[in-house]
Amino acid sequence: MTTENATSSAANLYAPPAAAVERFEPDDQPATADVDAEIKALELSAMTKAAILLVAATGALLVLAAIQLFGVLRLRGLLRLAPYAMLLVGVGGVMVAVKVYKQRVWAALMATVGAAVVALAMGVWFVIASLGGFISFLGLLTPIVAVVAAVFAALAIAPCKRTAAARRRLAANGLDMDF
Repeated sequence: MTTENATSSAANLYAPPAAAVERFEPDDQPATADVDAEIKALELSAMTKAAILLVAATGALLVLAAIQLFGVLRLRGLLRLAPYAMLLVGVGGVMVAVKVYKQRVWAALMATVGAAVVALAMGVWFVIASLGGFISFLGLLTPIVAVVAAVFAALAIAPCKRTAAARRRLAANGLDMDF
């Protein structure tokens, strides 16, 4: 123990026996305005909000179409699997919309491709069902909403990339915003 510590410890019985902690230097941390700007960059853009809404709506419409098929039609052959596939893809679409809400780039990419595939598949399904005499408003509406969802999900990729970059910069400065 140094004489300086010994004297300060003798004068103050409650002083810790350890050496003094180094002082915090504000120059080591980014300026508050920079952090505020980075945190502001994490906010959802209007494009991302629209993509979330439309991708979730596409998933919900798929689930409703599957429920409608379970209750109305008796399908034969491989077409029996169609309502199960719609149900699975619809629930998956809602789950991807949740990840787009968290602004994950991979989710925006998946939503874009998934919505485009759903639009194509449900368009084909509507034609097949219509030729068989089953015309459904859900079968007509789902491909239209899916096309719009694919466009908005594609437009949401850039804001999600900006958010990912802002998260990386904040994490480099010691502020983990990856929730």
